Amino acid sequence: MLRFGYIDYLNCLPVHLGLENNATPLELTFRRGVPTRVNAWFCNGEIDATAASSVVYARNPEKGIILPGACVAGDGPIGSILLFAKSPPWKLAGKRVAVSNSSATSVALLRILLEHHYRVRAELITLPPSLDDMLVGNDAALLIGDDALTAAAGSNLERVDLGEAWKEFTGEAFVYALWLLRRDFAAAHPRRAAAFARAVGEAREYSLLHREELLAEAARRSSLPKDTLEWYFSLLRHEFGPRERRGLSLFYRWLGLTPPLDVWEENP
Repeated sequence: MLRFGYIDYLNCLPVHLGLENNATPLELTFRRGVPTRVNAWFCNGEIDATAASSVVYARNPEKGIILPGACVAGDGPIGSILLFAKSPPWKLAGKRVAVSNSSATSVALLRILLEHHYRVRAELITLPPSLDDMLVGNDAALLIGDDALTAAAGSNLERVDLGEAWKEFTGEAFVYALWLLRRDFAAAHPRRAAAFARAVGEAREYSLLHREELLAEAARRSSLPKDTLEWYFSLLRHEFGPRERRGLSLFYRWLGLTPPLDVWEENP
């Protein structure tokens, strides 16, 4: 079976739902974890495919092939990559900022925005994703995914949506996660790899066609009301199109990395 890394965040549900419901029948085993853990499993060869933090591909292009059927992206506000701050971000020079130990791409994005958009240098400290604990002795906290959505519902702190800040800074979309397939798996099992590449796109289409089922499942997995979930899913983009590729390439250039975007359909 193909070993699939499962990030149990709502932003992945529009693809995961179709895979779970056998909308695209495949033999998969699921291994669940937060993004940083799943990233490590992928890089270590413990799983064959996953939605990985986009920074993982930039740093390890030899290990993965990008699947074209889906991504996790946004073109402006994203709703779930949030910096909670006691003061505006341009006043964080020399301050301590706690970042979630679940995050990889968003931490890299925050560094870029602080240094080049807000023109400040802050000390980043990695902590478990609990907003109250993160703000003890620190001036701001970065949360991602469902942790950010939940915290936003109960916090009056100033919030910076990193997707919105990136859009202000560059004018481009931002890709938070890519669906990646291990190169060694693709080489050893080309037919199964091709079937999975197709399945990812089909799973995304399944959720587009079953919107109410998606919202009902998201509500079951979270404490968020339906109107919040509808708003959140309206911000997410899951198609890895030209706009997303352009934004991703720009992010990689800001990281000082220029890996070629090796996409399955272009290099099967």
